Amino acid sequence: MVKVTPVRAGFLVLALVAGAVAWACADPEVSPTWALAKDYYDTGGSSAVLTPGNDTRVNLLLLLADRRGEAVRDPAAPHEGPPLVLFPWAAMSRAAPQAPESAGQDWEPSRCQSNRAGAAGFIAALEANARIPQEERQRLAAARTSFVPNCAGEAVAAEAVAARTPAGRAFAAYLAAAADFYGGRFPEARTAFAALTQAPDPWVRETALYMVARSELNRALLSILDEYGWFVEPERRDLAAVAAAGAGLQSYLRAYPNGRYASSARGLTRRVAWLAGDRQALAAAVDAQLAGRGAFDGRADSVAFANEVDSTLIAGATPAAPRNPLLLAVVDLQRLRCESEAGGIGVVCDRRISREELERQAPHFAGEEALFEYLRASEAFYVRREPREVISLIPDAARQGRFTYLQFSRQVLRGLALDAVGDPNARAFWLSLFDGAVQPYQRE
Repeated sequence: MVKVTPVRAGFLVLALVAGAVAWACADPEVSPTWALAKDYYDTGGSSAVLTPGNDTRVNLLLLLADRRGEAVRDPAAPHEGPPLVLFPWAAMSRAAPQAPESAGQDWEPSRCQSNRAGAAGFIAALEANARIPQEERQRLAAARTSFVPNCAGEAVAAEAVAARTPAGRAFAAYLAAAADFYGGRFPEARTAFAALTQAPDPWVRETALYMVARSELNRALLSILDEYGWFVEPERRDLAAVAAAGAGLQSYLRAYPNGRYASSARGLTRRVAWLAGDRQALAAAVDAQLAGRGAFDGRADSVAFANEVDSTLIAGATPAAPRNPLLLAVVDLQRLRCESEAGGIGVVCDRRISREELERQAPHFAGEEALFEYLRASEAFYVRREPREVISLIPDAARQGRFTYLQFSRQVLRGLALDAVGDPNARAFWLSLFDGAVQPYQRE
């Protein structure tokens, strides 16, 4: 039995993780600062506690896990090395379960990512169409299987297949249109797919209508980068193509509200709003996604969704946006940070969100009172250095069988406040958290 000398809780926490310093974190190139209370961004030191120091994507992922009952990593997945206590975003991304390839899966995708699923759908639809002779189906399937797109800009061609039946000719025409699409000839692809929206085969009709919108979207994407690879301002983008992509997606959703590609199409509408620079429409689309209970539209998983939302809505967010309580909480936590001065020398802490501004946000947190209370307590702790106010705002709820990430964060912040005021019961409070710390990254 090891005798433990009573110590202040903050030092106890550091002692518990000190043995892991040798391995640092999942990414050896990024070393974390070994502390829980950080009012600055720690690139390699995110944790399962909602803090200003976390990567904004980590904070969003923790809140999404609470909202949707998901784990931030697959509990059944094998894990090599010591448990992750503090980690960079990359470690959480690698630990997340991977979903099958789907259109719209990644924020900056290669259009070729959908080729595998597209080929499988093409062949399955061929096999389901009894009006096409077997020999004709075989030739069309072989042509689709042998078609290997190249999205690096080189010309792509598909094997021409002579078909006798109307349905067979529609599949052959679809294959030629797909070659235009994957070859980067988007106007030609759009025209070819549009001609197939009245095809005799139901799969060809539906998929062609969806691909009209994807063709317009990929045409729009050609205009978003300058010669140095930076995003250009919305007014310098091909807004006509952006609008055409949006109209195409809405046309598909009106015709097939529960169609094969409805989830992806709804996800792509967020990309259209971002390309158009319409933050209000983007925020509304994200709000609708967060309000749903199913899988994320057009996204592979929560990690991909967190990346998308962080890149398009949270990054550069002004105090006026967003309005969804989860996203607003992520932005508020970010605004509790001290910022690096120009040139990376020194920090500035006088531009953080104020108590008054935070209180004005209360109406946006209707139904999320525990989250808003946590933000108020975080402002008291990190900005005004008032730990006693934290203790009054967050009651003791340490003895639980299971903590959500928000509940866990609330109790950890209370523990830090107890430690800051020198409460003699702080150590016992910290130890009482162990029983409920059963979710990934909490017990570590």
